[in-house]
Amino acid sequence: MGTSKIGITGGSGYLGSVLVNAAVDAGYFVNVLDNSDSANCSLSDLINEKKINYYQGNLSDEILVGRFVEDIDVIIHLAGVSDGRAGKLNPDLTKKVNIDYFERLIKISKNAGVKKFLFASTMGVYGNEYSIPLTEDLVLKPIDPYSYSKAFGESMLLENQTKNFTPTIFRIAMVYGLSPSMRFDFIVNKFTIDAVNNENITILGGKQKRPQVYIKDVAKVFLKFASIEYKQSSTIYNLVGSNPSVEQILSEVKLVAPNLKVEVGAQRENEDSFEMSGMKLRNEIDFNLQENMIVGIKEIINYYSNKSN
Repeated sequence: MGTSKIGITGGSGYLGSVLVNAAVDAGYFVNVLDNSDSANCSLSDLINEKKINYYQGNLSDEILVGRFVEDIDVIIHLAGVSDGRAGKLNPDLTKKVNIDYFERLIKISKNAGVKKFLFASTMGVYGNEYSIPLTEDLVLKPIDPYSYSKAFGESMLLENQTKNFTPTIFRIAMVYGLSPSMRFDFIVNKFTIDAVNNENITILGGKQKRPQVYIKDVAKVFLKFASIEYKQSSTIYNLVGSNPSVEQILSEVKLVAPNLKVEVGAQRENEDSFEMSGMKLRNEIDFNLQENMIVGIKEIINYYSNKSN
């Protein structure tokens, strides 16, 4: 395993709750910092069973953050304003949390002797101007407050790199799959729960591509890089499993839910379409990322179908 002490911010969220459970299952010592109520959050069982140390609060609390990072080898930073929609609704909060408090977290972590710092960035840092597959060497062109905060966060983290403080940045595609803290605003999850609920789906066009990555693969990659013994070849990686079009996503959902009703309208003019290259990461890790989405789709349908019965 290589390390036994990991600190995860945002550990009760959609991705975080899957990652924390995977880390506990792998035998890691885990500190979690999250502002969710410890009695009612997705990690309450782990908290009650004392399998994790849970620090309830915000990144703004400097004393709490200091306690959270104490004796920790690796930080995995997921917390903050977490998508473009939320960033546009409150750009001032996005800057404060994703930049100002993040800068302080880096400083506190570095001073506390944290050896590795893994950062969840976003494919949104590339912007929407590129018509070629997105690779890690492209100039970043973020277009909204959330993506800008992530790009700025990347630069701050890289500026703090030393031989004793190793940052790793993952530019993550759209995540899908089942989680104890479920989100249905991501396209695969939304289409899948609509199928469970027998909702009609309307799409405009369908040829536009939307890069995807399975939530359990994201957790697996983070834990691989969290090992103190693991020596990565680079610092920045795209984290993507596949680049399906919207109609391809629907086709995979319909394999499990054949009665799903879909209406197709005309595609909007200048509709964004994205394709990420994941070759850099694939050439480094020793396991395959899910390329088809059927596993994640089945997990969601099985769980929520059983829940409604």
